[in-house]
Amino acid sequence: MKFWVKIVVALSVVVVIAFGIWAFVFKEKDEVVAYNKVCEIVDYKESLGTKEKLISLRKYNYYGEDASQLFSSASSNEKSIISLRETMLSDTIITTYDEGGNVTCYFDSYTVMEQEADNIISSLLPYIKNTTGIDSLTKELKSIAKKYTSSYKSLSDNIDNLNSCQATVTGTNTEMEVLLGNYSNLRVTYRECLNNASQLIAKMFEIIKAKYSQTIFDTKLALMDSFGRSLNVATKSSIKIMEEPYYAHDLHLVLDKIIKINQNVNIFSTKYTEYGFLNSYNTLSNKYSSEYNKALGKQNIAKQQMADGQNLSEIVIGAQSSLIYVLNVLGY
Repeated sequence: MKFWVKIVVALSVVVVIAFGIWAFVFKEKDEVVAYNKVCEIVDYKESLGTKEKLISLRKYNYYGEDASQLFSSASSNEKSIISLRETMLSDTIITTYDEGGNVTCYFDSYTVMEQEADNIISSLLPYIKNTTGIDSLTKELKSIAKKYTSSYKSLSDNIDNLNSCQATVTGTNTEMEVLLGNYSNLRVTYRECLNNASQLIAKMFEIIKAKYSQTIFDTKLALMDSFGRSLNVATKSSIKIMEEPYYAHDLHLVLDKIIKINQNVNIFSTKYTEYGFLNSYNTLSNKYSSEYNKALGKQNIAKQQMADGQNLSEIVIGAQSSLIYVLNVLGY
């Protein structure tokens, strides 16, 4: 009996040693796996063909197989479908009005938000390569990347289901109600994808900050960071009480600055210079990141007041001057 016990113990020791050697020599480190997972997102999204599916759905502005059967705003269900299609699929800026015909806000569709989020993720990839000593962050990044991939698969499946449903609709109110449910489900799933993208951007910036002890922002990086933070706020806002368009409007302000910078258009002034902006942004990000998130979580009117030096009681004193500067450059 003792002979067999010795054999079992010996084998156990060999297995432990072998696993240790494998883990040390062959097992990919967490930072490598995390980096590869983020890289794979782009390829995976392309393999699903979701971008092409969304473009096709944008063009599919009718029901059944007859292109003359356009959705009509005369029906409440169809009016809601038209609105959801615009929110998710429009390739132009969306504008909302009050009963008097005055503009209440303007914002971008989910597809436009997603495209910019993809651009930012791709731009940040080189910064998160070859990171060591920050295992907890890279593990979190790997987890978010996995969650993003899963939500995007759900988005692709929802588009397929919606297309199948829309193709069978003949125009009855019951059918339109079912189709509206499909569009509503697609919106929820798409928002989840965008929120996961915002989490991914935030975690990538956390890794960059940990890798270099702090983040030294240039204008483009600062605007990318602001976009990710604002995207997170917009995709967590309440659909039921119609908060989303107003937070999406604030997100558009950031995207507008990104577009202008990419086109070499000056977004600064003699009062609010690029040097002042970067000095303020680096202070906010590296010392008062949570205060900046707190400010971005406020509604537009509150941000405007903060930009004017008012309504700052919830913001720590050390962050206030930097916050005012940044909000003014962003357009509040």
